[in-house]
Amino acid sequence: MQTFTVYDSVTGEIKGTVSCQDTDLSANTPTGCARVDGFFRGDIYYVANGAAMPRGPMQPVVSSMTISGLPPQTTAVIEGAVYSITDGVLELSPNLPGPYTVALSAPGYLSTKVTVG
Repeated sequence: MQTFTVYDSVTGEIKGTVSCQDTDLSANTPTGCARVDGFFRGDIYYVANGAAMPRGPMQPVVSSMTISGLPPQTTAVIEGAVYSITDGVLELSPNLPGPYTVALSAPGYLSTKVTVG
């Protein structure tokens, strides 16, 4: 029996963990995914160059209604709405006064929450 972690071969995001016989490895690896030996939790690890790596802390900078210092491919969730950040900066311009909690996630980083407004 072997335990391995399945991850997206493009982003390195961990999709799950499987235990199976060596003869069943290919059947248990979804299309578009690769695998790395061992058990790794997707919330604290990602895969880079075929090796599981611990996610680093995200260090956003909050100033009034702006969040800067975001890594590439950051996803922000604000009151259920999902936003993709490509330039490292998120500027909120809400119709109602805050505060707002923003959940942030990005490949290779620990997810975090910040409050703006």
